[in-house]
Amino acid sequence: MTRTRAAAIALIATLALPTAACSSDDGGDDGAPPAYEVVTENLPDGGIGEVELLMPDATAETAEAAIRDYADSIDGTAAVTVQVVRSEDAAVIVCRADWPDIDETMNCPDPGAS
Repeated sequence: MTRTRAAAIALIATLALPTAACSSDDGGDDGAPPAYEVVTENLPDGGIGEVELLMPDATAETAEAAIRDYADSIDGTAAVTVQVVRSEDAAVIVCRADWPDIDETMNCPDPGAS
């Protein structure tokens, strides 16, 4: 293999790495949860809790994945409503669900969350 060809292959491989690394932030096929920030977390013992997750570029799919990821960490409370918003002062909820019945209560009312 010539040096030029080897350098070209190395360059292509290097350029592909950032793209592959970003796929885990959006709940991609690699199984990693999307990136989100917990902006509100009220989890009283035995009461109804509320959690708000911030995802500026949330879609219905990534919001659902974030809710499921966060729900995996819930322990000890009777019920928790988890919702995803795109900004802290958002009037629109992208998705929400009630733990422990995540599958039955998942609702993504935001029409812009395609």
